[in-house]
Amino acid sequence: MLRVQVEVTRIEQRAIEQAADASLRLAEINRLLARPLETPVATATRLTLRPLAGTVQDAFEQARAFSPELAGARLAIDTEHAALALARREFKPDFTVQGGYMNRGGLDPMWLAGVGMTLPFSKKARQSAVANAEIRAQGGAHAVESMALQLQFRTNERFTRAKTAEKIVALYDDGIVPQDQMTVEAAVANYQSGKVPFVSVLEAMTALYADRWTRAGLVADHARLLASLQEASLDSTPDMTTAPNATTASVGSGPAGSMTGGMGGR
Repeated sequence: MLRVQVEVTRIEQRAIEQAADASLRLAEINRLLARPLETPVATATRLTLRPLAGTVQDAFEQARAFSPELAGARLAIDTEHAALALARREFKPDFTVQGGYMNRGGLDPMWLAGVGMTLPFSKKARQSAVANAEIRAQGGAHAVESMALQLQFRTNERFTRAKTAEKIVALYDDGIVPQDQMTVEAAVANYQSGKVPFVSVLEAMTALYADRWTRAGLVADHARLLASLQEASLDSTPDMTTAPNATTASVGSGPAGSMTGGMGGR
C-alpha cells in the first residue's frame, strides 16, 4: 500500500509540474500576442502525430523561401551593391546646370544661365571608398551563403529528427505499449493465482505509464520540430525526449524478481 501511495504521489507531482509549465507557456503566448498574460487560449484539439510529407529537399526549399533572416541578409546585400555602384560613380565628373530669373521692376528683366563641371582629382579617396564597398558587398554575399548553409543544416536536422520520432512512436504503438499492456495483464493473473506479490503488478503498471509518458513526449517533440520547420528558424533544435530509466528495485524474490528485471531492460 505504501508503494501504491508513492506512485500516486509521483503522478500528482508530474501533474503539478505540467500545470505550472502550461501556465508559463500560456503567459509566453499572450506576451507574443501583446495581450494580458492570463488570457485563455482555446485548446479544443488534442495533440496528435502528423507525419511529414515530401522530402528533406522540399522542406529546405520551403524554408529558404520563407526564412526572415535570409531575406534580411539578401536585402543587406542589395544595399551594399547600391553603395558600391554609388562609389564607382564618384570617378565620373559631375555636371551642373544653373538658371535664374531676376525681376528689376521698371527695367528689363534679367536672365541668368550657367554650366559647371566638377572633375574627380582626388582618386585615392574614391578608390578607397570603392574598395571598402566591394569588401562589404563580398562579405554580405558570404554571409548569405553561410546563412543558407546553416538553414540547410537546421532543416536537415529537424527533418531527420521528425522522421526518427515518427519511427519511434510507431514502435511504441505497435510494440512497446501493447507489450506493456500484456505484461500488466499477465502480472494481474499471476497475482490473482498467488504466484507473484502485488508489487509486481505495480511495477508492470508503472512501466506502462512510463512508456505512455515517453510516447506523449515524442509526439510533442515532433510537433515542435514541425513548428521549427515552418518557422525556418536558425536557432538550435531542442533535444528529443529519451526513454526514461524504468528500472525499479525488485521487492521480493523468485518470479517477482525475474519479472522486474525484464521490465527494466525494456
